[in-house]
Amino acid sequence: GYKAASQAVETTFGQIPIPGRGGGSIPSCTILEKELGIKIIFMGFGLDNDNLHSPNEKYNIENYVKILPMVPHNEAIEIMMRSHLLLLIKATGQGSQGQIPGKFFEYIGTGNKILFLGPLESEVAGIIRKINAGFVFENDDSGLADLIFNEYKAFLTGDVGRNMPGDIELFSSELMARKVADLL
Repeated sequence: GYKAASQAVETTFGQIPIPGRGGGSIPSCTILEKELGIKIIFMGFGLDNDNLHSPNEKYNIENYVKILPMVPHNEAIEIMMRSHLLLLIKATGQGSQGQIPGKFFEYIGTGNKILFLGPLESEVAGIIRKINAGFVFENDDSGLADLIFNEYKAFLTGDVGRNMPGDIELFSSELMARKVADLL
């Protein structure tokens, strides 16, 4: 537990860590702890002035998440094709239910599973369910933790085959253009 983590930090950085024992926990992590039977230790790295939970955080997320620079469209598609699970986060609020980002259709075209975080009753959620293109979550930490755990296990075993959604032709450019023309 903590002793092993403390020794690892001391060995790596040459400094004895000072436990702060502060902050909150992430609900999904307690579920993963229970399911995996392991203890999870949150080890914050940063400065006192990083203000990890204040409105104007200075956490420098670039240190923990790989942020790619702008890439040409064809390279972006290649990156999507190499991915195991594609994340799509949809805003909520008035007027957002019927909005469908163009990126969503590129995601469908890759054949990779989509992890959608947004309104269950949105157009995007409905399409994902209709063509079995992935997973839809809204305010469900337990279900999300289970999914991430199961998808990670599948990734580790190499079970990451393409998931070409059914009825994808319903959203082809040609058919969508005909539908618009019919409306006009």
